Amino acid sequence: MPAASDHDRLLDAQYTGGLPIRGFVDQKGKVGDLLGTFWASLYLIGDRFKKLLEENAIGGWRAYPTICEGLQSPGEWWVLGIAGRGGPVRTGQEAARAGLDPLDQGLDPREWDGSDLFHPANEGTILVTTRAAQVLERAHLKNVVLERTGFTPISR
Repeated sequence: MPAASDHDRLLDAQYTGGLPIRGFVDQKGKVGDLLGTFWASLYLIGDRFKKLLEENAIGGWRAYPTICEGLQSPGEWWVLGIAGRGGPVRTGQEAARAGLDPLDQGLDPREWDGSDLFHPANEGTILVTTRAAQVLERAHLKNVVLERTGFTPISR
């Protein structure tokens, strides 16, 4: 895999290093459509996942080709970069100034670029739109679980 300093560039879909990205899988067992890495929010997606995103015109992502040694799975794998952007998550006093309960987490929809896959400016959490979530859930991808975020839209 690339150096630790490349984690953010891969996650942000701004990586310009060498391709394909080389990695080594040191765990045995069944492989789903999504694989975690030892970096938070950085995942590998398989053929089925990538085709699903492409065929349904899901926006806000980029796939970086990989060579994964030790992976007992047919097909190709890609590092999933998230190109879609949203504004920062607002909590505490910042949320209160935006008219939310200070215990809430808020996102300003005006700061979102409209992508189906995106992450807030101040954290690496991957968020998906309702449309993208419905596509992913209907596909019954293996090793993919979506959770509701609990973010409250900030309206001004």
